[in-house]
This record gives sequence, structure tokens and C-alpha cells, in this order.
Amino acid sequence: MQKRNFKDFIEAYLEYSSGHEATRKIHLWTILSVLAGAMERKVWMDRVYYTLFPNLYVFIIGKSGLIKKSTSTSIGMDLLRELPDMKFMSERLTAASLIDQMHRAKKNFDWKEEVVSQSPLYAYASELLVLMNEVYGQTTELLTTFYDCQPNDSTKPWVYKARHQEAVKIHGPCLNILGCSTESWLRKCIPVSEMEGGFTARAVFVVESDGPDEFIAWPKKDSKRAAMKGALIDDLMHIYEMTGEVQVTQPMKKEFSEWYNYHMKHIVKPNKDPRFTGYLARKGDLLLKLSMIRSVTLRDDLIVTPAHFNWAGEVLNEAEAGMFKAFKKEGNITEMRPPVGKPIVSTFEVQDYIRVKEPVSRQDLADYFVIERNDQALSIALADLVSMNYISVRDDESEQVFVYKGPTTVKKATDPDSLP
Repeated sequence: MQKRNFKDFIEAYLEYSSGHEATRKIHLWTILSVLAGAMERKVWMDRVYYTLFPNLYVFIIGKSGLIKKSTSTSIGMDLLRELPDMKFMSERLTAASLIDQMHRAKKNFDWKEEVVSQSPLYAYASELLVLMNEVYGQTTELLTTFYDCQPNDSTKPWVYKARHQEAVKIHGPCLNILGCSTESWLRKCIPVSEMEGGFTARAVFVVESDGPDEFIAWPKKDSKRAAMKGALIDDLMHIYEMTGEVQVTQPMKKEFSEWYNYHMKHIVKPNKDPRFTGYLARKGDLLLKLSMIRSVTLRDDLIVTPAHFNWAGEVLNEAEAGMFKAFKKEGNITEMRPPVGKPIVSTFEVQDYIRVKEPVSRQDLADYFVIERNDQALSIALADLVSMNYISVRDDESEQVFVYKGPTTVKKATDPDSLP
């Protein structure tokens, strides 16, 4: 394969897009979606009982006009459209159109002297209202199936048989979605009752509430950035042509095992909010998807290391803070709370949030855990953690700030690590 133009494709893209006033977070998740689309099913991770592919469902959420969602995502889409034979969803998302276009997306790639079939499809919507006006029912079942790339064995097709019609066979389905919307549309079209469903549990909602750090009335023409576009397309093509099974280093296996056991025991198991149970339970696979994507942006050997995993953890933790907060404003959210007298949050959830985000203010904790009227449960959790010497508290400008102290047996997912 040819030599790359950039040592770090993601950082190069963020430099290229930095002249646009959208935030770094939006540009980052845009290029992550673009990379997932370029990788299709040609790169994968064997999870013994299933195969994990790097495809993503990414929804960019923010105020209309302020966040620049459409123009920022179009920068990444311009690169993706340069790749040959990319298949894009071209109609409103219905069960019939999805099946038809996934069927017509079939193509092959070579691996180890074998011809492998796949049907990758990329759905982009600058306005999710157009793409997904009403997606519940049969369509969400398809979105769940195609996110999981089922069947994983592309020699065994997914089959759809309508009455009085010939069966439609899809070999190696793989769907990526990148869409933009506002918080109000999001809460309207994805009600709380649907948050427990398989589709939303597989999506990353990248919520940007604050707007850009700098407003740019007249974007400057930059010869360096103009030259970067062609180089970025070349490197994206390089990634597009990569094929094979990802290998995981032993340190990475150990790192992920420590995180996974802690997360499932102390975060997922005691979770009291059913809206996020599915997402939290699947977070491990999402981190592995992001780790695969990070690996191919840096190296050609298809090896995943702890550095890639820790980078993925930091990126996802940043997105989660806004994602969990975005759904708290739903009018009937109180219906999802536990009965009076039972804790709203667990001590371990509070501990894990402080561990990742330290230092954390009391208000940040209240916002994150959706404490609006009675914060007794949060006070009890914080008192327990202080008494166990897991966190410390200090007064910072008349506001309590909490810092993580222990236990030290589980390494933070955001700890820096270097490539071997």
C-alpha cells in the first residue's frame, strides 16, 4: 500500500476543518462516521460468538443555525463521496426503501484468496426529519439488524419475502447513519418509551449545546487547507482499501477486561434508568468499534492497542455527557424515575463519572444525573464516596468540587498511553 500523507488522519482532518466555526466535537464525530463508512465490512473483529464491524449510527444534535450541523457534516461527506463505488441511501428511510437499496448495494472484496460479499450502505441526512420522519415498528427492527450486520456470515444472506413477491437476499448487510437534528425534534421523534429499544441503544447522540467558541463571519481562504483536501482523500482511499481481521494485543485484552468487568458490575447492573440500560450494556462493543477506527487512522497492521481504547473512551465519555443530559428535558421523564424512597442514582455511577471527568462540580453532577428537585440520593452517594476515601471535596469559588482518589485497581479509560 502507498505511504500515507498524514501520521494521524483524524488530527489532520480536524486541522483541515478548523477554519469552519462548528465545534471540534462535531467535526470529530463527523469524521468518525466517515471513516466507519469507508471501512464497511472489510475490517472486522472476531468476538467468537459474533463478528464486530466498525459501522456507527451518529446523530449530531444542536440548535438550528447556531451549531452549523449541516455545513460541518458536509465537509466530511465531500471526502467520502470521492471514494469509488460507495453506496448512499437516497430516499426517505422506510422499511421497503432500506431493503431495496441494501439489496442493490451488494459488492465484493478479496481477502486471503477468497471473494467476500458485502452490502454496505451509508445514510446521510442534513435534516433527520426528512430521513426518519417515522421509523418505529418494522423499520427499527431493520435498523437494529443492519447495525449488527446480521447475518455476520456473508455466505448466509438475510432474506425478506413479501407476499406474492420473489425473496430478496442481502449478503453481508452493513449500515452507517450520519444525521443532524435539533433537541426538540429528537425528543419528539424518539419518545422516552422508545429509548429502551434496540435502535436508540445503538446510536451515539452527539449533543452540542454551547455553540462555537468563535464566530467566523468570513471564512478565510487558506492555501494549506486547500492542498490538504486532496491529501486527505488519498489517505481516506488508503483506509478504504484496507482489508482484514483486527488483532488485539494482550495488554489491550487486559485493559478491556478490567474496564468491562468494572463497567458491567458497577455501572450497568445498578443502573436505575431504563432509558440507558441498553446503551450502557452495549458500550463495550461501541468502544471496540471506535478503537478499530482509531487504529486504522494511525497504522496499517490492523492491531488494536490500549492507546486506541483509551482514546476511544475519552471521545465517547465527552459525547455521553451531552447525550444523557439532552433527554432529561423530556416532559414525562418523572415517569421513568424509581418510586419515592429509592435511590435515583447509584454510588458507583457517581464514582465512575467523577473518575472520568474530574474535577467535577456539584452542579455538573446534578445536571448529569438529572437531579431537578430532590438531590438527596446524590448527597448520600457523595457522602458514601467521601467516607470510603474514594473522592475528595474542596470549595472552589463558593462551589463544591469533587476529585477522584480511588480505588486504584481499575485504570481510567482516559489515561494516556503511547503506541508500542
